[in-house]
Amino acid sequence: MEIFKDQLLTVSTPEKPAVKGHVQVVAPMAMNEFTKDDFAELLSAGSFSSNVLFEALGAQGTNILITEGEGVRVDVLARTEGDGVEFQWEPQQVSPEDMESIATKIKDKCDYIGQEGKPKPEVVEIKKTPDTITVSEEEQKEAGKRSKNYLVRQLERIP
Repeated sequence: MEIFKDQLLTVSTPEKPAVKGHVQVVAPMAMNEFTKDDFAELLSAGSFSSNVLFEALGAQGTNILITEGEGVRVDVLARTEGDGVEFQWEPQQVSPEDMESIATKIKDKCDYIGQEGKPKPEVVEIKKTPDTITVSEEEQKEAGKRSKNYLVRQLERIP
């Protein structure tokens, strides 16, 4: 049953749902064709669907699964105790050194999130100045005036 449709997305209930309260959000395009706005709309529809399942069906939780096949699909599953859906897997045994290496590689790539398309900062050459700078008495007075709070300067004015 189709619930919603616009130019990008179709939100529906599948013919063979995994649970009561299974909603699919489908965008009929490949992931690499998405703009940031398209992807934000897809995830927003999935999140909204999750909220609806909480409110309308009294779900105790939801699982949101994103897959790519013939387009990109977000499956939102309403979860209740004893619903029979299992997402269990056998954890792999990985050495702490390997986990540290993997985590470092992932973190290094994550440092660039949101940085695509931004101009790289200019490299500015800093020139060394002489160790001593001579400042005249008049320049010192002027600098002192600028550094004071403007309200204090107003009080010191002679009418």
